[in-house]
Amino acid sequence: RFLPAMMNLWALLLLSAGAAMAHPNQMATCDRSISVGSTLMFKTVQSSTAVTASLAGNACGSTINPGTFNIQVSSVPSGFEYAIEIAGAASSGATFSSPLSLQNGVSCAKRTISSSSTLQIPSAGDATIRITWSDSNVVYSSTCAYTVQSVASPSTTSASPSPSTTSNGAASPSSTSSATPSPSTTSPPANIAPSSTPKSAAPSAARPASLLL
Repeated sequence: RFLPAMMNLWALLLLSAGAAMAHPNQMATCDRSISVGSTLMFKTVQSSTAVTASLAGNACGSTINPGTFNIQVSSVPSGFEYAIEIAGAASSGATFSSPLSLQNGVSCAKRTISSSSTLQIPSAGDATIRITWSDSNVVYSSTCAYTVQSVASPSTTSASPSPSTTSNGAASPSSTSSATPSPSTTSPPANIAPSSTPKSAAPSAARPASLLL
């Protein structure tokens, strides 16, 4: 009876310590923390900047647009294992092209153990890129923060009215031409003689001499 009881006790201890014994590259369930202060391998994860993971071409603390990014990891010491994850509001819907997964099918799309993996960030908000690395003695973690801004959809502006249909109804200079009065070419009607100075009436004919007597 004593031996079976001890075996059961050891089994319970191993199960309860499973999360503490796990290495960062075995933390394929997103609900198990690999951040500073959590416990891995019976050790508390410590903060360090000796190793960093960031979005290639974007400095930590910068503002970025949603998109797909390459991961840039500074040199991890030989013999250390690591895992990279994205956290924060912008992690909603975010996925690594090579997510961290185990042989039993458990996986976490927000974590990877491949620095050549790309990261797609479709949502706006704060984003934290975290890398946690460890050997058999210590466990460290560092973060790189970003702000992912919302991108407004292209506005659909109404087409400008064509010159010939301006809103006030006035004809556009480019499409209308004001009628320029042509020089007057009006000539008097053909059946009307040009006016002339009226001639004085002809003197009356001389009276007969007999009338002068």
